Amino acid sequence: MNHARRVLIIDPFDEAEMYALALRHCSIAVTLAASARDGFARYEERGADIVIVGSHLPDSSQVDVVHWLKAQSPAPHVVALATHAYEPWLARLRDAGPDVIQLTPCLPHNLVALLRDLSKRPAEAS
Repeated sequence: MNHARRVLIIDPFDEAEMYALALRHCSIAVTLAASARDGFARYEERGADIVIVGSHLPDSSQVDVVHWLKAQSPAPHVVALATHAYEPWLARLRDAGPDVIQLTPCLPHNLVALLRDLSKRPAEAS
């Protein structure tokens, strides 16, 4: 990965650890958070070039987390994991502004490739 050296994964499920292992294998620093509150704290402490947001968080909606991340300056790239393609829900998620909505299941090597492509894009200033 060219520009992404720090990835934050906000997801309470086992897939987060699976993705973290694949990213660490590529020499990417990965921080895990199991809730939105932990994710916000980790982001404020360490920052991140890319944030992956799981679809089911115990303490906040995915849409609210994406909104908060995209309001940061500079805003990180955000990948929102989606478990279904129900259009009214996807429209709300798209409106929150993630860089990518990735349907799951997503194999680790596919996520690594997606993040490689995403890391080539310039960061957004809010």
